[in-house]
Amino acid sequence: MPTNVIPIIAIGSVSGLTSRHGRDPAWLTIANYTNEPYTVQWVDYDGLNQPCDTALAPYGTFTQRTFATHPFVLLDASGAIRYLLEPVAGNCVAYLEPEGNNADKATAPIMLSPEPIDKESASRSLSSDNACYLTVINNTDAEYKFFWLDFDGQRVEYNSVGPRETKTQCTYETHPWILSKVDTAEEKLYFPQKGICCIEVD
Repeated sequence: MPTNVIPIIAIGSVSGLTSRHGRDPAWLTIANYTNEPYTVQWVDYDGLNQPCDTALAPYGTFTQRTFATHPFVLLDASGAIRYLLEPVAGNCVAYLEPEGNNADKATAPIMLSPEPIDKESASRSLSSDNACYLTVINNTDAEYKFFWLDFDGQRVEYNSVGPRETKTQCTYETHPWILSKVDTAEEKLYFPQKGICCIEVD
């Protein structure tokens, strides 16, 4: 299922906002590319903010099953409402960027295509000059192991990506990554680019 990129809109209050109906299921992912933590709240049918179970950590992700027309807001560490998100039906993802002037734009990430795994033997990390962010959106019921290829070309295992899970990893341009499907050992090789990158597994 394609993933829709939705905007993060800068606001100061939720006056007049309410959830309207629960007909169209949505799967919301928020990727935080800043060093600031945020509290995530849902705006209910009465226009009241309801806390979500988990927060949005610096350089972390937040995932929530919800519905289209159900607004969410992000509160900063002082408790002030900073941003509004309005999910659409299906899979949707929002990217909170470090630059404040980009926060209200629906920034399309760089969608990475896999490289043949036989290129692994000739691949390794080259430098740590250009930082980037890599988000893996797993739309399947399978679990994947996640490996970084270090400066010697050796695999370093990171946290796995579970079924229907989204994870964001801070990395660098020229640092290769491998996704390995646990139940079949099917593997794919990816090379992040500078900026915001995304791998979508269907």
